[in-house]
Amino acid sequence: MITTIIFDFYGVFQDDVYGRWLIKNGLTRSDQYLSVIRELDSGALTREEFVAQLSALVGHTVTYDDVYGHGEYNTTIIPLVQTLKRNYKIGLLSNASDSLRSKLKERNLSQLFDAITISSEVGVAKPHENIYRQALEMLHATPDEAIFIDDNPSFVQAAQALGITSITFTTTTDLRRTLLDLKVLL
Repeated sequence: MITTIIFDFYGVFQDDVYGRWLIKNGLTRSDQYLSVIRELDSGALTREEFVAQLSALVGHTVTYDDVYGHGEYNTTIIPLVQTLKRNYKIGLLSNASDSLRSKLKERNLSQLFDAITISSEVGVAKPHENIYRQALEMLHATPDEAIFIDDNPSFVQAAQALGITSITFTTTTDLRRTLLDLKVLL
Protein backbone atom coordinates (compact mmCIF):
# COMPACT_ATOMS: atom_id res chain seq x y z
CA MET A 1 0.00 0.00 0.00
CA ILE A 2 1.34 3.42 -0.96
CA THR A 3 1.82 5.70 2.06
CA THR A 4 4.53 8.06 0.81
CA ILE A 5 5.21 10.20 -2.23
CA ILE A 6 8.67 11.65 -2.80
CA PHE A 7 9.30 14.48 -5.25
CA ASP A 8 12.42 15.87 -6.86
CA PHE A 9 12.69 19.68 -6.88
CA TYR A 10 14.57 20.82 -10.01
CA GLY A 11 12.63 19.84 -13.10
CA VAL A 12 9.43 19.30 -11.08
CA PHE A 13 8.83 22.35 -8.83
CA GLN A 14 11.32 24.59 -10.63
CA ASP A 15 12.81 24.25 -14.07
CA ASP A 16 16.25 22.69 -14.37
CA VAL A 17 18.22 25.92 -14.29
CA TYR A 18 21.64 24.27 -14.57
CA GLY A 19 20.50 22.30 -17.60
CA ARG A 20 19.12 25.49 -19.14
CA TRP A 21 22.43 27.29 -18.45
CA LEU A 22 24.33 24.46 -20.16
CA ILE A 23 22.12 24.64 -23.26
CA LYS A 24 22.40 28.45 -23.37
CA ASN A 25 26.19 28.05 -23.36
CA GLY A 26 26.21 25.24 -25.95
CA LEU A 27 27.26 22.64 -23.40
CA THR A 28 25.97 19.26 -22.25
CA ARG A 29 25.70 17.54 -18.91
CA SER A 30 28.74 15.37 -19.54
CA ASP A 31 32.41 15.07 -18.70
CA GLN A 32 33.66 17.99 -16.61
CA TYR A 33 30.24 19.67 -16.42
CA LEU A 34 28.66 16.53 -15.00
CA SER A 35 31.55 16.10 -12.59
CA VAL A 36 31.38 19.66 -11.28
CA ILE A 37 27.59 19.56 -10.68
CA ARG A 38 27.88 16.21 -8.93
CA GLU A 39 30.58 17.64 -6.64
CA LEU A 40 28.32 20.60 -5.80
CA ASP A 41 25.31 18.34 -5.24
CA SER A 42 27.22 16.02 -2.93
CA GLY A 43 28.53 18.91 -0.86
CA ALA A 44 32.15 18.44 -1.97
CA LEU A 45 32.23 21.96 -3.49
CA THR A 46 31.00 25.26 -2.11
CA ARG A 47 29.02 27.55 -4.39
CA GLU A 48 32.11 29.72 -4.79
CA GLU A 49 34.24 26.72 -5.81
CA PHE A 50 31.49 25.58 -8.17
CA VAL A 51 31.33 28.88 -10.08
CA ALA A 52 35.15 29.11 -10.09
CA GLN A 53 35.34 25.69 -11.74
CA LEU A 54 32.58 26.55 -14.23
CA SER A 55 34.37 29.83 -15.03
CA ALA A 56 37.59 27.95 -15.68
CA LEU A 57 35.80 25.42 -17.90
CA VAL A 58 34.01 28.00 -20.06
CA GLY A 59 36.85 30.52 -20.09
CA HIS A 60 34.95 33.51 -18.68
CA THR A 61 33.56 34.62 -15.33
CA VAL A 62 30.37 32.87 -14.26
CA THR A 63 28.34 33.86 -11.21
CA TYR A 64 26.02 31.67 -9.19
CA ASP A 65 23.10 33.85 -10.29
CA ASP A 66 24.06 33.29 -13.94
CA VAL A 67 23.47 29.59 -13.36
CA TYR A 68 20.72 29.50 -10.70
CA GLY A 69 19.19 32.96 -10.47
CA HIS A 70 16.27 32.81 -12.87
CA GLY A 71 14.38 29.57 -12.50
CA GLU A 72 10.71 29.45 -13.38
CA TYR A 73 8.42 27.77 -10.85
CA ASN A 74 5.80 25.21 -11.76
CA THR A 75 2.80 26.69 -9.96
CA THR A 76 0.53 23.83 -11.05
CA ILE A 77 2.38 21.26 -8.93
CA ILE A 78 1.61 22.89 -5.56
CA PRO A 79 -2.17 22.27 -5.54
CA LEU A 80 -1.53 18.65 -6.55
CA VAL A 81 0.93 18.16 -3.68
CA GLN A 82 -1.49 19.81 -1.25
CA THR A 83 -4.18 17.35 -2.32
CA LEU A 84 -1.81 14.39 -1.96
CA LYS A 85 -0.69 15.58 1.49
CA ARG A 86 -4.18 14.92 2.85
CA ASN A 87 -3.61 11.15 2.50
CA TYR A 88 0.14 10.61 2.08
CA LYS A 89 3.45 11.54 3.63
CA ILE A 90 5.22 13.86 1.24
CA GLY A 91 8.98 13.96 0.84
CA LEU A 92 11.44 15.99 -1.15
CA LEU A 93 14.61 14.35 -2.48
CA SER A 94 16.83 16.66 -4.48
CA ASN A 95 20.36 16.85 -5.78
CA ALA A 96 21.01 20.42 -4.72
CA SER A 97 23.37 22.77 -2.99
CA ASP A 98 22.84 24.29 0.42
CA SER A 99 20.78 27.12 -1.13
CA LEU A 100 17.74 24.89 -1.72
CA ARG A 101 16.51 24.98 1.89
CA SER A 102 16.42 28.80 1.89
CA LYS A 103 14.72 28.77 -1.53
CA LEU A 104 12.02 26.49 -0.11
CA LYS A 105 11.46 28.86 2.82
CA GLU A 106 11.38 31.95 0.60
CA ARG A 107 8.69 30.38 -1.58
CA ASN A 108 6.76 28.96 1.43
CA LEU A 109 7.23 25.44 0.09
CA SER A 110 8.84 23.82 3.15
CA GLN A 111 5.48 23.12 4.79
CA LEU A 112 4.50 20.89 1.85
CA PHE A 113 7.02 18.26 2.94
CA ASP A 114 7.13 15.90 5.89
CA ALA A 115 10.85 15.32 5.24
CA ILE A 116 13.43 17.01 3.03
CA THR A 117 16.54 15.18 1.81
CA ILE A 118 19.11 17.38 0.06
CA SER A 119 22.17 15.73 -1.44
CA SER A 120 24.68 18.37 -0.32
CA GLU A 121 23.51 17.95 3.29
CA VAL A 122 23.75 14.15 3.33
CA GLY A 123 26.93 13.89 1.23
CA VAL A 124 25.57 11.61 -1.46
CA ALA A 125 23.59 12.36 -4.62
CA LYS A 126 21.17 10.55 -6.90
CA PRO A 127 21.47 8.03 -8.45
CA HIS A 128 23.39 6.50 -5.50
CA GLU A 129 21.05 4.13 -3.67
CA ASN A 130 21.96 5.51 -0.23
CA ILE A 131 20.20 8.82 -0.84
CA TYR A 132 16.94 7.04 -1.67
CA ARG A 133 17.31 4.89 1.45
CA GLN A 134 17.92 7.99 3.58
CA ALA A 135 14.81 9.68 2.19
CA LEU A 136 12.72 6.58 2.90
CA GLU A 137 14.14 6.31 6.42
CA MET A 138 13.30 9.96 7.16
CA LEU A 139 9.73 9.28 6.03
CA HIS A 140 9.50 5.94 7.89
CA ALA A 141 8.60 4.17 4.66
CA THR A 142 9.74 1.07 2.82
CA PRO A 143 10.38 1.00 -0.94
CA ASP A 144 7.10 -0.79 -1.65
CA GLU A 145 5.18 1.96 0.20
CA ALA A 146 6.63 4.84 -1.82
CA ILE A 147 6.31 6.58 -5.15
CA PHE A 148 9.24 8.63 -6.44
CA ILE A 149 8.75 11.42 -9.00
CA ASP A 150 11.70 12.94 -10.90
CA ASP A 151 12.29 14.46 -14.33
CA ASN A 152 15.59 12.59 -14.80
CA PRO A 153 14.99 9.08 -16.22
CA SER A 154 18.25 7.71 -14.79
CA PHE A 155 17.23 8.80 -11.28
CA VAL A 156 13.81 7.20 -11.81
CA GLN A 157 15.48 3.95 -12.91
CA ALA A 158 17.73 3.97 -9.83
CA ALA A 159 14.69 4.30 -7.57
CA GLN A 160 12.87 1.54 -9.45
CA ALA A 161 15.88 -0.75 -8.95
CA LEU A 162 15.30 -0.40 -5.20
CA GLY A 163 11.65 -1.41 -5.54
CA ILE A 164 10.18 2.10 -5.42
CA THR A 165 7.32 2.80 -7.83
CA SER A 166 8.73 5.64 -9.91
CA ILE A 167 7.39 8.17 -12.37
CA THR A 168 9.31 10.28 -14.87
CA PHE A 169 7.88 13.78 -14.57
CA THR A 170 7.03 15.64 -17.77
CA THR A 171 4.05 17.84 -16.88
CA THR A 172 1.70 18.19 -13.94
CA THR A 173 -1.20 17.09 -16.16
CA ASP A 174 0.61 13.86 -17.12
CA LEU A 175 1.60 13.25 -13.49
CA ARG A 176 -2.00 13.68 -12.35
CA ARG A 177 -3.10 11.15 -15.00
CA THR A 178 -0.46 8.64 -13.90
CA LEU A 179 -1.39 9.03 -10.24
CA LEU A 180 -5.04 8.46 -11.15
CA ASP A 181 -4.04 5.29 -13.03
CA LEU A 182 -2.15 4.13 -9.94
CA LYS A 183 -5.26 4.80 -7.81
CA VAL A 184 -3.31 7.33 -5.73
CA LEU A 185 -5.57 10.20 -6.72
CA LEU A 186 -9.25 9.44 -6.50
